[in-house]
Amino acid sequence: MKDLAGLSEPLKKLIEVVARGIGILYEPTHIKKIAQARVIEIEKISSAIQDAKLPIQYEDGKISIDGSTQNLFENTEKRLLFTEAKKQKNIDDIVSEAYYYLENEQEVSSEPLQDEWINRFFDIAGEISSEDLKTIWSKILAEEIKKPGTCSLRTLEILKNISRDEAKIFNKISNFVIKHHGKFFLPYDESLLQIMNINYSDIMKMDEASLMNSTIGISDELIFDESNKQEVLMYNNKIIFCEAKGNNNVHLQLFPLTESGKDIFNIIVPVFNEKFFEQYIDFLNDRMTISYSTIINKDINGNIEYEMPVTKL
Repeated sequence: MKDLAGLSEPLKKLIEVVARGIGILYEPTHIKKIAQARVIEIEKISSAIQDAKLPIQYEDGKISIDGSTQNLFENTEKRLLFTEAKKQKNIDDIVSEAYYYLENEQEVSSEPLQDEWINRFFDIAGEISSEDLKTIWSKILAEEIKKPGTCSLRTLEILKNISRDEAKIFNKISNFVIKHHGKFFLPYDESLLQIMNINYSDIMKMDEASLMNSTIGISDELIFDESNKQEVLMYNNKIIFCEAKGNNNVHLQLFPLTESGKDIFNIIVPVFNEKFFEQYIDFLNDRMTISYSTIINKDINGNIEYEMPVTKL
């Protein structure tokens, strides 16, 4: 690759990934040449039978008489060029924003992105015109460059069909997601849902979008015994330590995110909600002994550093 001197490794990798999908950058030129060739071809055939003075349609090497517009090929060329230009602008916008997200990163995984992922990403990205959705797609590209495998091919296909309104609902829900042992979930409690300003119809829409399970009655069991006296939950930048009151295990009712929902959650930046957090730890404290702290750092292996001492309720 030329002209990459002086760029950070994340930006070099971004440029290289875009170059591997570069065929789409020149697609409008190829289409223009093909369309022009077809125009010349039909003109030559038309001139050979011009005495007939009839409208001619030529397709796949076959000549037929048709009453359609005489400017069919010109219109087709213009439409193809216009469509490809819009796709290219969408891709340019997404790549530019991904560049912004990677600009201050110093290191990325040396693992290359899979060709199938790159091809699928750019095919879909060309169709993304909403500014809100472009932001999500730019973050997906940036995160996949940092750590390949962050977003699955299945998640790309699900995101392809998500509407702007569905994306807004998911963004709102993400501000209240709790994590526990690989599970990502929205707590199911009427008082908490009121604070979140989330209703069941929102949750059902997320189920329809394949981002969340809306089934009522799903629970997560916190098991306490001699070998496990403490369970850990995480909310945004808070780590919550739970200890049993007595010998009872605790069941938390919830709406879990799907694997694709988890992929997307890991890409966006949820907003911490102080009122919700206070209400949630009070909710937990009715069932368990609770303490919490603020997360200072989390490394790529999942090791967490948090402030000491912890706050006890």
